[in-house]
Amino acid sequence: MYRIFICVIFLSLFSVNEINSQTPCLLSGASVYLDYSSTPALMNASVNGMSLYDYAWNNGLSGVNQTIIYSGWCVTITDLIAGCDTTI
Repeated sequence: MYRIFICVIFLSLFSVNEINSQTPCLLSGASVYLDYSSTPALMNASVNGMSLYDYAWNNGLSGVNQTIIYSGWCVTITDLIAGCDTTI
């Protein structure tokens, strides 16, 4: 009984350490284009490459790569596959 319990604890600790030992990475190729030719003026965030991305704007909008231009804007773009992110 104690052997099984100790094995479960050991395997649990190994799994947690394995997850936490991933090397952090920075998403590259991200940019924001300010489009003043549209009404209203829009910001479009994009990333070079083929992957799935999540966009989180500091105005509370998330999941979309486009929003109306606002003062003090900031966007965090996260690669959903690799976990890399960057803030612009």
